[in-house]
Amino acid sequence: MLFALRALMIFVLFSLVVTLRAQAIEVLAIEYPPFTTEKDPTGGISFIRLNSYADTLTPRRVFTPVFVPPARAEHLFTKGHYCLAFFPPRSNQDQFDFFPLSEQKFHLGLIRKRQDDTFAWQHFSDLNNKSVAMLRSTVKSPLLLELEGGGVSLVHVDSILQGLRMLISGNVDYAFGDAISLDYHHRHSGIDANKLQLSSSALLEAQIGFHYKKSCYRLLFGEK
Repeated sequence: MLFALRALMIFVLFSLVVTLRAQAIEVLAIEYPPFTTEKDPTGGISFIRLNSYADTLTPRRVFTPVFVPPARAEHLFTKGHYCLAFFPPRSNQDQFDFFPLSEQKFHLGLIRKRQDDTFAWQHFSDLNNKSVAMLRSTVKSPLLLELEGGGVSLVHVDSILQGLRMLISGNVDYAFGDAISLDYHHRHSGIDANKLQLSSSALLEAQIGFHYKKSCYRLLFGEK
């Protein structure tokens, strides 16, 4: 009995030491369900994948989500205030790298009210004089500059849902998004995805993973 009690105490102390050794790392994220969302206790699909990855690390890392609006998040990450984020930096890109958490890739495109023909374009000039709801940014990426160069009017929003609502109300011609987020808002936000159409042309190709500051490598991964 005494031996069992001592063994239990050792186990509890060991667990406490492991917990204390775990390093808490804040992760910048924006409201982009179902990938990252403050409305889900898990934080969304991306945080589920991240925590699964954390289980493989020794000592285990504790990742804490920090949700802020897109432009604010972008500024904080690019300026180096955080080591890790679920979106790319807009500048100083040589100081950052990307770590994939899934091999699956999906395309980010434009969404419009459903029409009979295929929604595609060859050049951004094909979208001339159209307005697009895009996530707010402090620095214009090459993509945004190309869209503007093609005569597209950019309307900045703080979430995919806000852009979809502007599209449905007729305030913009297109909204930035993807099939997974569109399906999520169809099921959870009252958006009728059957009346909307995602472009077959892609603006970007993406996969679940995080961007990190290279100087944080040892903190995130241990010895190189």
